[in-house]
Amino acid sequence: MNTTLIIVLVIFFIASLVVAYLGGKRWNAANATLLFFVFWAAFEFLYVSTYALKLHDKYRSEANKLQNSLDDVRAQIAVLEFGREDETDGDVYRVNAGGGGVCSLRHQLHRLTLDRGRVWSDCQPESFDATTGRVTIRIEKPDPHGIAVGKVLYSFQQGPAAEGARYLGQNKVVAVDDATITIEPLTKQPPDQVQKVVDEERRWRLYESLPVDRHDLLTSLSKEELRAALPPETIEEYLKDGKEASRDDPDERKIGLKADGTQALPEEQDQVVKELYVRRLRDYTLRFFVLSKEQTVLQAKIDRDASEVVNMQAALDQVRTNVQARQAEREKLGQDLVKFQTELEKVQQHRTALDQQRRGLAKMISNVRDEARELAGQLTRWQLETAQRIDQRTGG
Repeated sequence: MNTTLIIVLVIFFIASLVVAYLGGKRWNAANATLLFFVFWAAFEFLYVSTYALKLHDKYRSEANKLQNSLDDVRAQIAVLEFGREDETDGDVYRVNAGGGGVCSLRHQLHRLTLDRGRVWSDCQPESFDATTGRVTIRIEKPDPHGIAVGKVLYSFQQGPAAEGARYLGQNKVVAVDDATITIEPLTKQPPDQVQKVVDEERRWRLYESLPVDRHDLLTSLSKEELRAALPPETIEEYLKDGKEASRDDPDERKIGLKADGTQALPEEQDQVVKELYVRRLRDYTLRFFVLSKEQTVLQAKIDRDASEVVNMQAALDQVRTNVQARQAEREKLGQDLVKFQTELEKVQQHRTALDQQRRGLAKMISNVRDEARELAGQLTRWQLETAQRIDQRTGG
């Protein structure tokens, strides 16, 4: 209690005594006592009223300050939740503060989640069956993993940030356990390559769906990072994306902007003040499907060529065996030829001798034939002479 209040109480106490004393001369003691207590009750009421007014003023000021703070906090909450509202030319429009409010970010996150689907990171491949191509993978988080049999997943091999992730293929879940799943590739892959990937002891990342290409997907990367991550034949369209278009760019890669910065509709082409280059978005699911199909076809050709090489090698081995057999046979035939040539010389010598004998015999035969002719002539003459003699003797 302060000094001023004590002085007021003393003065009021003395005044009440004076009033009670003076009143007691005309009133009885009961009325004087009642008047004394009425004075004190009025003072107490006055004191309590003054104190209550003071407290009310104090707490009203504090309440106003708290209300102002609450309004500021609510405004901050609104900014955090919905973004910031600014006024321009009397029109109220909403501006994303610090990358957008919670609702906007939640919407973007929901959209990204829908586009990307669920993701299971840091998955450890444990075993590989070369016969069926199935891979058993352990998933530590989340627990439970929430993957069902028959689910189609896209697998990537995690690597250093400089290398990025390596696409492994599209797989189907064929078996599920509490912490492991078994996947089977939907496209044929060489077993030695899959075994090599499993043996590298790098963790995998499984996607429920492939990422969707967007124009703002790589805006956070610098030119050097883009050049390191993208192939040289496509880097230019990524660097030009969203930049001012040139005359050489195809028309389908250009969009026109009006003076207010909005995109011009087809019927508003006369209002275009600036043209921007927009790159062609890619359907990675279709591209990976086509590449996987081409890989399957190429692998089939490789297998066919490998089979033909094996068959040709077997045929070549057979030809070499046949050549060796023919060479051995040729050597034997060469030996036989030498013998045949020797025998031929002997035969020719024998033939020469026989020819000489034939010529001698022919000459002898000719001589004998001549002698036979002479003897036949003589015999004929003898027969005629004998017939004449017989005729003469017989008179015939």
